[in-house]
This record gives sequence, structure tokens and C-alpha cells, in this order.
Amino acid sequence: MTALTQDDVLERLWAHEQEAYADAYAFITTAAQQQGLESGQIYNFRICLANLSGQSDLALRLFAEALAQGYWSNPDQMLADEDLLTLRDHVEFLRLLDICRGQQAAPSARRNPNCA
Repeated sequence: MTALTQDDVLERLWAHEQEAYADAYAFITTAAQQQGLESGQIYNFRICLANLSGQSDLALRLFAEALAQGYWSNPDQMLADEDLLTLRDHVEFLRLLDICRGQQAAPSARRNPNCA
């Protein structure tokens, strides 16, 4: 067996983690669709798992979809979420956070919040 460097080990670990996150994403997506479950919390898990599995474009599409369905999240919490660290400087992520800020500031949000 060839000796592995620390970088080799960490690279394999990351690939394994991404696969596990992808499996978790597939599970929650399938289960939610089969059971007719839709909520801000389900979207939040799907967004985070998609991003952690290396599918940042999918995570952003899900975030936009959630907003279109009327679900929004606290933008400060999303910026602080370690599962979304790689999106912090992404233009589309920042645009979607601005939409969340608008939802959060809306008078109707204070009466009936619909956040994840």
C-alpha cells in the first residue's frame, strides 16, 4: 500500500463527507416529496445539505424556490450558519438575503412569520 500524505487523507475524508451529505440530501428530498411535506425547516435542511455536498448552485436554487413559496429565513442566522460558509460572498446568496431582510421588515412578517 502506498503511504498517504495528510493531504491525501483529508481529501478522501472530504469526499466521504460530501457523499454522506449528498445521501442525506437525497433522503430528505425524497421523503418530503413522498409525504407531501413542505416547510421552511425542510427547505433549510435541503439548502444546507446541498451546499455541504458541493452543490452550491442547487443550494441557491432551493433558497430562491423557498422564497418564491413564501418561506424566508433570518438573514443574520443564514450568514452565521457554518453549513453555508462557502456562500457568504456569492452575489446570488447576498441578493436572496436582501429579500429575506425585506420579508423580515414587512409588517405582515411581524404578525405571521413564515421563516425557517
